[in-house]
Amino acid sequence: MRQLFLKDVFITLMPLLLIVVGFAFFYGLIFFGLPMLAAWHRDNTQVRFMLPEDKFIYAGDFRFQFQITIDGERHASNVLVNRHVDTFHPQFDPFFDELVFVHSEEEAVGFPDNVIVAWPSTDLFTQGLIYNILWAVNRTPDDWIGHPRRDVLTLEEFSLSDPLTVTDLVDNWEKVRALWCAFDGPEQMSILSSAREYGLRMTEDAESAKSDVVTRSN
Repeated sequence: MRQLFLKDVFITLMPLLLIVVGFAFFYGLIFFGLPMLAAWHRDNTQVRFMLPEDKFIYAGDFRFQFQITIDGERHASNVLVNRHVDTFHPQFDPFFDELVFVHSEEEAVGFPDNVIVAWPSTDLFTQGLIYNILWAVNRTPDDWIGHPRRDVLTLEEFSLSDPLTVTDLVDNWEKVRALWCAFDGPEQMSILSSAREYGLRMTEDAESAKSDVVTRSN
């Protein structure tokens, strides 16, 4: 008898409980869920860089040297540039809103203070980068062993010509970037890693040759 009574009470109160739970969910969504969703959307749609992001990332990938002018003084410092153009960094400054490529540090003069200037590094990394990009473009079937295959690329389809040069990295950066984006992530990482190894190897060879000359002269 008691069980039947409790069952009748439960059945009677069920619609009311559903209504209460529904209202609780509705108001919880309004007062908690929507603000949290808005905050998440704001964080995930906020512009990361005031500079053209594709151009900035391209220069970073290719290890360009950046220059920033602060209080009238020029600083060739990638760290300072990152701090001042990254909207997530405490030192972010919207004043710096333009990025210009030049061929060398000597050309990085006479620009307004709001302009970030960048040029290809003069170390052997850049030469290694170009060498390995060309190698990746000109791969033969034997070179694909151990690597995932992709469509064959040519410089001509990106309106570039062989040999690719450091000048192309600046004057034709959008074309070079289009070529770069045709490589997938692992291939890009392989090219960058090989470029670093190329630079280290060439530096070690040069130092070894210099040491040999000193030894023979003694």
